[in-house]
Amino acid sequence: MRVLLVGDGAREHILAEQLARSSELYVAMQRRNPGIANAAQKYMLCDFSNMEALGVWAIREKIELAIITSELALSRGVGDMLAEAGVTLASPPSSGAMVGENSVYAFNLMRERGIPRPEFFVCRNEADIREAMRELPRLVMKPALRVEWKGTMFGDLDLKKKDIVKEGKMLIKRHGSVVLEEAAEGECFSLQAITDGRASSIMPPVHIAKRAEAGNLGPLTQGMGGFSAGRLLPFMRETDLEAARNALDGIVSALRAKGTIYRGPIRGEFIATKKGALMLCAHATFGDMDCLCNLPLLRSQLGDTLASAARGQLVPMSFIDRHAVVKFLVPEGYPGRKGKSGEIRIDEKRLWNNGAKAYYESVEMRGGRMVPVGGRALALCAVGATVPEAHRKTEDAASAVDGPLRHREDIGTADYVNRCAKHVGLIRSR
Repeated sequence: MRVLLVGDGAREHILAEQLARSSELYVAMQRRNPGIANAAQKYMLCDFSNMEALGVWAIREKIELAIITSELALSRGVGDMLAEAGVTLASPPSSGAMVGENSVYAFNLMRERGIPRPEFFVCRNEADIREAMRELPRLVMKPALRVEWKGTMFGDLDLKKKDIVKEGKMLIKRHGSVVLEEAAEGECFSLQAITDGRASSIMPPVHIAKRAEAGNLGPLTQGMGGFSAGRLLPFMRETDLEAARNALDGIVSALRAKGTIYRGPIRGEFIATKKGALMLCAHATFGDMDCLCNLPLLRSQLGDTLASAARGQLVPMSFIDRHAVVKFLVPEGYPGRKGKSGEIRIDEKRLWNNGAKAYYESVEMRGGRMVPVGGRALALCAVGATVPEAHRKTEDAASAVDGPLRHREDIGTADYVNRCAKHVGLIRSR
Protein backbone atom coordinates (compact mmCIF):
# COMPACT_ATOMS: atom_id res chain seq x y z
CA MET A 1 0.00 0.00 0.00
CA ARG A 2 1.28 3.45 -0.93
CA VAL A 3 0.85 5.76 2.08
CA LEU A 4 1.34 9.53 2.19
CA LEU A 5 2.31 11.19 5.46
CA VAL A 6 2.01 15.00 5.63
CA GLY A 7 4.17 16.62 8.33
CA ASP A 8 7.81 17.00 9.34
CA GLY A 9 8.35 16.90 13.13
CA ALA A 10 9.42 14.32 15.71
CA ARG A 11 5.98 12.67 15.78
CA GLU A 12 6.17 12.31 11.99
CA HIS A 13 9.66 10.81 12.36
CA ILE A 14 8.38 8.00 14.59
CA LEU A 15 5.18 7.65 12.52
CA ALA A 16 7.31 7.29 9.40
CA GLU A 17 9.38 4.62 11.11
CA GLN A 18 6.22 2.69 12.01
CA LEU A 19 4.45 3.10 8.66
CA ALA A 20 7.50 2.09 6.64
CA ARG A 21 7.36 -1.35 8.26
CA SER A 22 4.21 -2.34 6.39
CA SER A 23 3.76 0.28 3.65
CA GLU A 24 5.49 2.03 0.79
CA LEU A 25 5.91 5.39 2.46
CA TYR A 26 5.80 8.82 0.79
CA VAL A 27 6.13 12.03 2.82
CA ALA A 28 5.34 15.69 2.19
CA MET A 29 7.40 18.07 4.36
CA GLN A 30 7.80 21.83 4.55
CA ARG A 31 11.30 21.40 5.95
CA ARG A 32 13.50 18.37 5.38
CA ASN A 33 13.64 16.17 8.46
CA PRO A 34 16.67 13.87 8.01
CA GLY A 35 15.10 11.03 9.99
CA ILE A 36 11.90 11.08 7.95
CA ALA A 37 13.83 11.37 4.69
CA ASN A 38 15.76 8.21 5.55
CA ALA A 39 12.55 6.27 6.33
CA ALA A 40 10.60 7.34 3.24
CA GLN A 41 10.53 5.71 -0.16
CA LYS A 42 10.17 9.23 -1.58
CA TYR A 43 9.61 12.66 -0.10
CA MET A 44 8.54 16.06 -1.38
CA LEU A 45 9.44 19.46 0.05
CA CYS A 46 6.59 21.92 -0.38
CA ASP A 47 4.60 24.70 1.24
CA PHE A 48 1.41 23.12 2.60
CA SER A 49 -0.54 26.04 1.19
CA ASN A 50 0.50 24.93 -2.32
CA MET A 51 -2.20 22.28 -2.46
CA GLU A 52 -2.13 21.99 -6.24
CA ALA A 53 1.49 20.82 -6.25
CA LEU A 54 0.86 18.42 -3.37
CA GLY A 55 -2.24 16.99 -5.07
CA VAL A 56 -0.46 16.52 -8.42
CA TRP A 57 2.41 14.71 -6.67
CA ALA A 58 0.01 12.42 -4.75
CA ILE A 59 -1.80 11.49 -7.97
CA ARG A 60 1.45 10.95 -9.88
CA GLU A 61 2.82 8.66 -7.15
CA LYS A 62 -0.48 6.72 -7.04
CA ILE A 63 -1.02 7.36 -3.32
CA GLU A 64 -3.70 5.08 -1.85
CA LEU A 65 -3.93 6.30 1.76
CA ALA A 66 -3.05 9.68 3.31
CA ILE A 67 -2.44 10.63 6.96
CA ILE A 68 -2.21 14.36 7.65
CA THR A 69 -0.53 15.07 10.97
CA SER A 70 0.44 18.70 10.43
CA GLU A 71 -2.16 20.96 12.05
CA LEU A 72 -1.24 23.63 9.52
CA ALA A 73 -1.95 21.30 6.59
CA LEU A 74 -5.26 20.20 8.13
CA SER A 75 -6.35 23.80 8.68
CA ARG A 76 -5.56 24.69 5.06
CA GLY A 77 -7.79 21.92 3.72
CA VAL A 78 -5.12 19.53 2.45
CA GLY A 79 -7.26 16.56 3.51
CA ASP A 80 -10.30 17.74 1.55
CA MET A 81 -8.14 18.36 -1.50
CA LEU A 82 -6.63 14.85 -1.37
CA ALA A 83 -10.06 13.28 -0.88
CA GLU A 84 -11.35 15.13 -3.96
CA ALA A 85 -8.35 13.74 -5.85
CA GLY A 86 -9.49 10.21 -4.98
CA VAL A 87 -7.09 9.48 -2.11
CA THR A 88 -8.53 7.59 0.88
CA LEU A 89 -8.05 9.59 4.12
CA ALA A 90 -7.07 8.31 7.56
CA SER A 91 -7.54 11.87 8.82
CA PRO A 92 -10.71 13.91 9.38
CA PRO A 93 -12.18 16.28 6.78
CA SER A 94 -11.97 20.01 7.53
CA SER A 95 -15.43 19.90 9.13
CA GLY A 96 -14.06 17.39 11.66
CA ALA A 97 -10.67 19.07 12.07
CA MET A 98 -12.57 22.11 13.41
CA VAL A 99 -12.56 20.54 16.89
CA GLY A 100 -8.79 20.95 16.96
CA GLU A 101 -8.65 24.39 15.37
CA ASN A 102 -11.51 26.31 16.99
CA SER A 103 -11.62 26.14 20.79
CA VAL A 104 -15.00 27.87 21.02
CA TYR A 105 -16.55 25.38 18.60
CA ALA A 106 -14.99 22.43 20.44
CA PHE A 107 -15.96 23.62 23.93
CA ASN A 108 -19.54 24.30 22.88
CA LEU A 109 -19.68 20.83 21.30
CA MET A 110 -18.50 19.33 24.60
CA ARG A 111 -21.12 21.34 26.48
CA GLU A 112 -23.90 20.22 24.11
CA ARG A 113 -22.79 16.60 24.45
CA GLY A 114 -22.60 16.79 28.26
CA ILE A 115 -18.89 16.02 28.37
CA PRO A 116 -17.51 17.04 31.79
CA ARG A 117 -15.12 19.98 31.54
CA PRO A 118 -14.23 23.11 33.53
CA GLU A 119 -16.60 26.08 33.41
CA PHE A 120 -15.70 28.55 30.65
CA PHE A 121 -16.72 31.93 29.27
CA VAL A 122 -16.40 33.09 25.66
CA CYS A 123 -15.44 36.76 25.85
CA ARG A 124 -15.91 39.15 22.95
CA ASN A 125 -15.11 42.46 24.65
CA GLU A 126 -13.56 43.95 27.77
CA ALA A 127 -16.85 43.81 29.70
CA ASP A 128 -17.07 40.05 29.06
CA ILE A 129 -13.50 39.60 30.31
CA ARG A 130 -14.15 41.48 33.53
CA GLU A 131 -17.36 39.54 34.14
CA ALA A 132 -15.53 36.24 33.68
CA MET A 133 -12.78 37.38 36.06
CA ARG A 134 -15.42 38.02 38.75
CA GLU A 135 -16.85 34.52 38.24
CA LEU A 136 -13.52 32.68 38.08
CA PRO A 137 -11.14 33.22 41.01
CA ARG A 138 -8.54 30.95 39.30
CA LEU A 139 -8.52 31.06 35.54
CA VAL A 140 -6.81 30.01 32.34
CA MET A 141 -6.83 32.17 29.20
CA LYS A 142 -7.05 30.32 25.89
CA PRO A 143 -7.12 31.67 22.33
CA ALA A 144 -10.37 31.05 20.47
CA LEU A 145 -8.44 29.82 17.43
CA ARG A 146 -5.60 27.41 18.02
CA VAL A 147 -3.28 28.61 15.26
CA GLU A 148 -0.15 27.73 17.22
CA TRP A 149 0.81 26.17 20.55
CA LYS A 150 1.39 29.58 22.13
CA GLY A 151 -1.45 31.55 23.67
CA THR A 152 -2.62 29.55 26.70
CA MET A 153 -1.79 31.42 29.91
CA PHE A 154 -2.59 30.71 33.55
CA GLY A 155 -3.60 33.52 35.85
CA ASP A 156 -1.00 34.13 38.59
CA LEU A 157 1.57 31.79 36.97
CA ASP A 158 1.80 33.41 33.52
CA LEU A 159 -0.26 36.57 33.91
CA LYS A 160 -0.58 39.21 36.57
CA LYS A 161 -4.18 40.14 37.27
CA LYS A 162 -3.68 43.60 35.79
CA ASP A 163 -2.49 42.05 32.50
CA ILE A 164 -5.43 39.67 31.96
CA VAL A 165 -7.63 42.33 30.36
CA LYS A 166 -4.77 43.59 28.18
CA GLU A 167 -3.83 40.13 26.90
CA GLY A 168 -7.47 39.17 26.46
CA LYS A 169 -8.19 42.22 24.32
CA MET A 170 -5.19 41.43 22.14
CA LEU A 171 -6.49 37.90 21.51
CA ILE A 172 -9.98 39.25 20.79
CA LYS A 173 -8.48 41.57 18.20
CA ARG A 174 -6.70 38.62 16.54
CA HIS A 175 -9.45 35.98 16.74
CA GLY A 176 -12.73 37.76 17.49
CA SER A 177 -13.03 36.26 20.98
CA VAL A 178 -11.04 34.73 23.80
CA VAL A 179 -11.87 31.93 26.26
CA LEU A 180 -11.49 32.34 30.02
CA GLU A 181 -11.74 28.98 31.75
CA GLU A 182 -11.79 27.79 35.35
CA ALA A 183 -8.34 26.53 36.35
CA ALA A 184 -9.09 23.02 37.63
CA GLU A 185 -6.82 21.47 40.27
CA GLY A 186 -5.30 18.10 39.47
CA GLU A 187 -2.84 16.35 37.16
CA CYS A 188 -3.15 16.45 33.39
CA PHE A 189 -3.01 13.56 30.96
CA SER A 190 -3.49 13.05 27.25
CA LEU A 191 -5.49 10.23 25.63
CA GLN A 192 -5.19 9.44 21.94
CA ALA A 193 -7.36 7.15 19.84
CA ILE A 194 -7.89 6.05 16.26
CA THR A 195 -11.53 5.91 15.18
CA ASP A 196 -13.45 4.70 12.14
CA GLY A 197 -16.34 7.06 12.87
CA ARG A 198 -18.08 4.70 15.30
CA ALA A 199 -15.62 2.38 17.07
CA SER A 200 -12.32 3.57 18.55
CA SER A 201 -9.04 2.06 19.71
CA ILE A 202 -7.13 3.96 22.39
CA MET A 203 -3.44 4.21 23.17
CA PRO A 204 -2.18 4.22 26.78
CA PRO A 205 -2.64 7.63 28.46
CA VAL A 206 0.37 9.95 28.62
CA HIS A 207 1.46 12.56 31.16
CA ILE A 208 3.03 15.61 29.49
CA ALA A 209 5.39 18.01 31.28
CA LYS A 210 4.75 21.39 29.67
CA ARG A 211 6.74 23.78 31.85
CA ALA A 212 10.25 24.64 30.74
CA GLU A 213 12.05 24.10 34.04
CA ALA A 214 12.43 21.27 36.56
CA GLY A 215 9.70 21.07 39.16
CA ASN A 216 7.14 22.23 36.57
CA LEU A 217 8.35 25.81 36.81
CA GLY A 218 9.04 28.41 34.15
CA PRO A 219 7.04 29.27 31.02
CA LEU A 220 4.70 26.94 29.17
CA THR A 221 6.12 25.06 26.19
CA GLN A 222 4.91 22.63 23.55
CA GLY A 223 6.03 19.92 25.96
CA MET A 224 9.45 19.18 27.47
CA GLY A 225 8.78 15.46 27.84
CA GLY A 226 6.40 12.92 29.25
CA PHE A 227 5.79 9.32 30.20
CA SER A 228 3.32 6.49 29.76
CA ALA A 229 2.84 3.69 32.29
CA GLY A 230 0.65 1.09 30.64
CA ARG A 231 -3.13 1.12 30.91
CA LEU A 232 -3.25 3.77 33.65
CA LEU A 233 -0.96 6.54 34.84
CA PRO A 234 -0.05 6.33 38.57
CA PHE A 235 -2.51 9.09 39.50
CA MET A 236 -5.42 7.78 37.43
CA ARG A 237 -8.41 5.64 38.31
CA GLU A 238 -10.16 3.29 35.91
CA THR A 239 -13.08 5.73 35.91
CA ASP A 240 -10.77 8.50 34.64
CA LEU A 241 -9.79 6.40 31.64
CA GLU A 242 -13.38 5.50 30.87
CA ALA A 243 -14.49 9.13 31.16
CA ALA A 244 -11.72 10.22 28.78
CA ARG A 245 -12.54 7.50 26.26
CA ASN A 246 -16.24 8.35 26.44
CA ALA A 247 -15.41 12.00 25.83
CA LEU A 248 -13.49 11.20 22.62
CA ASP A 249 -16.27 8.89 21.45
CA GLY A 250 -18.78 11.60 22.35
CA ILE A 251 -17.09 14.16 20.11
CA VAL A 252 -16.99 11.70 17.19
CA SER A 253 -20.67 10.89 17.77
CA ALA A 254 -21.63 14.57 18.01
CA LEU A 255 -19.87 15.30 14.72
CA ARG A 256 -21.60 12.33 13.08
CA ALA A 257 -24.95 13.77 14.19
CA LYS A 258 -23.97 16.99 12.40
CA GLY A 259 -23.20 15.07 9.20
CA THR A 260 -19.41 14.69 9.58
CA ILE A 261 -17.90 11.19 9.51
CA TYR A 262 -14.72 11.51 11.53
CA ARG A 263 -12.06 8.88 10.76
CA GLY A 264 -8.46 8.82 11.88
CA PRO A 265 -6.67 10.04 15.02
CA ILE A 266 -8.39 12.06 17.72
CA ARG A 267 -6.82 13.21 20.98
CA GLY A 268 -7.99 14.91 24.13
CA GLU A 269 -6.21 16.67 26.97
CA PHE A 270 -7.75 15.92 30.37
CA ILE A 271 -7.19 16.64 34.04
CA ALA A 272 -7.73 14.14 36.86
CA THR A 273 -9.55 16.05 39.62
CA LYS A 274 -11.66 15.47 42.72
CA LYS A 275 -14.70 15.41 40.40
CA GLY A 276 -13.09 12.85 38.09
CA ALA A 277 -11.55 13.41 34.67
CA LEU A 278 -12.44 16.70 32.96
CA MET A 279 -11.78 17.39 29.29
CA LEU A 280 -9.66 20.46 28.62
CA CYS A 281 -9.39 20.45 24.82
CA ALA A 282 -9.51 18.27 21.71
CA HIS A 283 -7.06 17.77 18.85
CA ALA A 284 -7.81 16.40 15.38
CA THR A 285 -4.46 14.72 14.81
CA PHE A 286 -1.80 12.69 16.55
CA GLY A 287 0.02 14.25 19.51
CA ASP A 288 3.80 14.30 19.53
CA MET A 289 4.25 13.05 23.10
CA ASP A 290 1.52 10.43 22.65
CA CYS A 291 3.23 9.02 19.56
CA LEU A 292 6.73 9.18 21.03
CA CYS A 293 5.67 7.47 24.26
CA ASN A 294 3.37 4.84 22.78
CA LEU A 295 4.51 3.83 19.30
CA PRO A 296 7.68 2.15 20.67
CA LEU A 297 5.25 -0.11 22.60
CA LEU A 298 2.99 -0.88 19.64
CA ARG A 299 2.67 -4.61 18.94
CA SER A 300 0.30 -4.34 15.95
CA GLN A 301 0.92 -2.61 12.61
CA LEU A 302 -0.02 1.07 12.64
CA GLY A 303 -0.58 1.12 8.89
CA ASP A 304 -3.15 -1.69 9.16
CA THR A 305 -5.07 0.15 11.88
CA LEU A 306 -5.13 3.43 9.96
CA ALA A 307 -6.20 1.71 6.73
CA SER A 308 -8.98 -0.15 8.55
CA ALA A 309 -10.19 3.10 10.16
CA ALA A 310 -10.27 4.79 6.76
CA ARG A 311 -12.42 1.91 5.43
CA GLY A 312 -14.82 2.20 8.38
CA GLN A 313 -13.87 -1.25 9.74
CA LEU A 314 -11.47 -0.57 12.59
CA VAL A 315 -8.85 -3.17 13.55
CA PRO A 316 -7.80 -2.32 17.15
CA MET A 317 -4.22 -1.65 18.21
CA SER A 318 -2.34 -3.72 20.77
CA PHE A 319 0.62 -2.72 22.95
CA ILE A 320 3.31 -4.50 24.97
CA ASP A 321 3.15 -4.06 28.74
CA ARG A 322 6.07 -1.69 29.22
CA HIS A 323 6.59 1.94 30.27
CA ALA A 324 8.14 4.75 28.25
CA VAL A 325 9.77 8.14 28.89
CA VAL A 326 10.37 10.93 26.36
CA LYS A 327 12.58 13.99 26.84
CA PHE A 328 13.00 16.82 24.36
CA LEU A 329 16.40 18.43 23.97
CA VAL A 330 15.95 22.15 23.36
CA PRO A 331 18.15 25.24 22.79
CA GLU A 332 19.25 27.04 25.95
CA GLY A 333 16.84 29.94 25.44
CA TYR A 334 13.76 27.86 24.64
CA PRO A 335 10.90 28.84 24.60
CA GLY A 336 11.79 32.53 24.78
CA ARG A 337 14.98 34.02 23.47
CA LYS A 338 16.93 32.32 20.71
CA GLY A 339 19.62 30.01 22.04
CA LYS A 340 23.17 29.58 20.79
CA SER A 341 23.56 27.96 17.40
CA GLY A 342 26.01 25.14 16.95
CA GLU A 343 26.51 21.63 15.65
CA ILE A 344 24.65 18.70 17.21
CA ARG A 345 26.64 15.48 17.27
CA ILE A 346 25.00 12.16 18.17
CA ASP A 347 26.91 9.03 19.11
CA GLU A 348 24.47 6.55 17.55
CA LYS A 349 26.25 3.49 18.93
CA ARG A 350 26.22 4.88 22.46
CA LEU A 351 22.57 5.85 22.06
CA TRP A 352 21.70 2.31 20.97
CA ASN A 353 23.71 0.77 23.80
CA ASN A 354 21.72 2.87 26.27
CA GLY A 355 18.47 1.44 24.89
CA ALA A 356 17.16 4.75 23.53
CA LYS A 357 16.32 6.34 20.19
CA ALA A 358 16.43 9.92 18.90
CA TYR A 359 13.68 11.51 16.81
CA TYR A 360 14.27 14.83 15.03
CA GLU A 361 11.99 17.84 15.45
CA SER A 362 13.71 21.09 14.43
CA VAL A 363 17.11 20.35 12.92
CA GLU A 364 18.71 20.77 9.50
CA MET A 365 21.72 19.25 7.77
CA ARG A 366 24.10 21.97 6.61
CA GLY A 367 27.25 20.84 4.87
CA GLY A 368 27.05 17.47 6.59
CA ARG A 369 26.55 19.10 10.01
CA MET A 370 23.32 18.84 12.00
CA VAL A 371 22.23 22.15 13.53
CA PRO A 372 19.15 23.25 15.54
CA VAL A 373 16.87 25.68 13.71
CA GLY A 374 14.63 26.95 16.53
CA GLY A 375 12.16 25.27 18.83
CA ARG A 376 12.67 21.77 20.19
CA ALA A 377 15.60 20.08 18.44
CA LEU A 378 15.04 16.38 19.05
CA ALA A 379 13.37 13.86 21.34
CA LEU A 380 14.98 10.98 23.21
CA CYS A 381 12.75 7.96 23.85
CA ALA A 382 13.36 4.90 26.00
CA VAL A 383 11.30 1.95 27.24
CA GLY A 384 11.62 0.14 30.58
CA ALA A 385 9.86 -2.16 33.04
CA THR A 386 9.13 0.95 35.14
CA VAL A 387 8.97 4.67 34.43
CA PRO A 388 12.13 5.39 36.49
CA GLU A 389 14.02 2.70 34.54
CA ALA A 390 13.02 4.32 31.25
CA HIS A 391 14.03 7.70 32.74
CA ARG A 392 17.52 6.40 33.54
CA LYS A 393 17.92 5.20 29.96
CA THR A 394 16.97 8.63 28.57
CA GLU A 395 19.43 10.33 30.92
CA ASP A 396 22.23 7.98 29.88
CA ALA A 397 21.26 8.59 26.25
CA ALA A 398 21.38 12.37 26.70
CA SER A 399 25.13 12.05 27.30
CA ALA A 400 25.42 10.65 23.75
CA VAL A 401 24.21 13.98 22.32
CA ASP A 402 26.74 16.80 22.15
CA GLY A 403 25.63 20.34 21.33
CA PRO A 404 24.09 23.58 22.68
CA LEU A 405 21.00 21.82 24.08
CA ARG A 406 19.39 21.25 27.46
CA HIS A 407 16.56 19.08 28.81
CA ARG A 408 14.54 18.48 31.96
CA GLU A 409 16.31 15.83 34.02
CA ASP A 410 13.43 15.37 36.48
CA ILE A 411 10.80 13.98 34.09
CA GLY A 412 10.21 10.31 34.85
CA THR A 413 12.17 10.09 38.11
CA ALA A 414 10.58 8.16 40.96
CA ASP A 415 10.16 11.44 42.86
CA TYR A 416 8.44 13.10 39.88
CA VAL A 417 6.02 10.19 39.40
CA ASN A 418 5.26 9.94 43.12
CA ARG A 419 4.58 13.67 43.41
CA CYS A 420 2.01 13.44 40.61
CA ALA A 421 0.25 10.55 42.35
CA LYS A 422 0.36 12.20 45.80
CA HIS A 423 -0.99 15.46 44.38
CA VAL A 424 -4.12 13.82 43.01
CA GLY A 425 -4.47 11.61 46.08
CA LEU A 426 -4.44 14.68 48.33
CA ILE A 427 -6.99 16.50 46.16
CA ARG A 428 -9.35 13.52 46.16
CA SER A 429 -9.07 12.99 49.90
CA ARG A 430 -10.32 16.49 50.77
